[in-house]
Amino acid sequence: MNSEQLPSNLYIHIPFCEKKCPYCSFYTKKGTPLEINKYIDSLCYEIKNRLTPGLTCIETIYFGGGSPNILTPRQLKKICTSIIELSPLSPTAEITIELHPFLITQKYIEDLLAIGFTRFSIGVESLDDSELTLLGRNYSGQKAIDAINTVKKAGANNINLDFIIALPEQSKKSLNETISKAIELKPQHLSCYILIFKENSAFYQQKEKGILTELDEKTIKNLYYSLHDQLEEAGYLHYEIANWAKKGFQCKHNYNFWNGHEYLGFGPSAASFINDTHQTNVSTIKQYLTSPCSNYEKYPCKTSSQKIISKIIRQTRLTNGIETTQFSSKILKKLKEENLILINKKKAISTLKGWLVNDYVVQQLSNNMVKKK
Repeated sequence: MNSEQLPSNLYIHIPFCEKKCPYCSFYTKKGTPLEINKYIDSLCYEIKNRLTPGLTCIETIYFGGGSPNILTPRQLKKICTSIIELSPLSPTAEITIELHPFLITQKYIEDLLAIGFTRFSIGVESLDDSELTLLGRNYSGQKAIDAINTVKKAGANNINLDFIIALPEQSKKSLNETISKAIELKPQHLSCYILIFKENSAFYQQKEKGILTELDEKTIKNLYYSLHDQLEEAGYLHYEIANWAKKGFQCKHNYNFWNGHEYLGFGPSAASFINDTHQTNVSTIKQYLTSPCSNYEKYPCKTSSQKIISKIIRQTRLTNGIETTQFSSKILKKLKEENLILINKKKAISTLKGWLVNDYVVQQLSNNMVKKK
């Protein structure tokens, strides 16, 4: 057991999927039952060797992937038990699991509720059949709706729906229809991510060959603005670049991350942030099974400037913004005139336009910080 203090936010990576979707750039693979069992043993070993017993209550646990619902309830309970045996849960703890719609059954969700899961994030991606085919998903829009209703019927009352927007040839009409159907299902939260063609994805290769065409900036902007208006009208608060929630249902785990709270990640390629140091685990299952508690890559934020830049990257994504006192008045004026930020009570808050070019806003603020004497 080492002396590493336990952050109150934990991420558990489950890297297994039945098949890799063409837009996906994450490290995933189809595991055999034996490999999955070995992985869970290694995961529990890492947890037991990296957590310091009883130092703090756990506020959030997030099971991401991959498709975490490839695991059985018994396997998930084993992982949860390895955590709870070491540190208590807060009475208001949020325990999230990402779900692939095709693998959802009512009994499965009931079992997860009994274990203590409180939040269910369903990777719907679209409710348009042609878009689902393009995305390589193995279900129809109606099957996805049936899966969502199954989760609700099992008794879940904190549901997120994940969508991908700005797909090749996606129209405002098809996106609005998908979101209208989603709103009718009354989820507490929606995450809508703009498609990025990342180099290690099949979509990127198809784009390079001219098979797929990325939407132009103007079309993406129109889709994003329309999505914002549609969800705000339905009573969802747009609290982060890609996230909307009913009042009180913002994702605690991600919200804590964006606000700079420490977190600890378990599993291959999982990231941690402890004592102003970003850390990444070994990247492959093979490496991880061999040595689950070693070979971390560490990137410390050694200077005050590095710490501020880390904060800029996170907090410009949120509606509560970032303190203006850290930046030159000249750059704040420039970004405001470009309609990329608003200034409210000494906070710089990104506009919708600013969120669409968030990397640019981050770069401009990072390059124009006020030097401390």
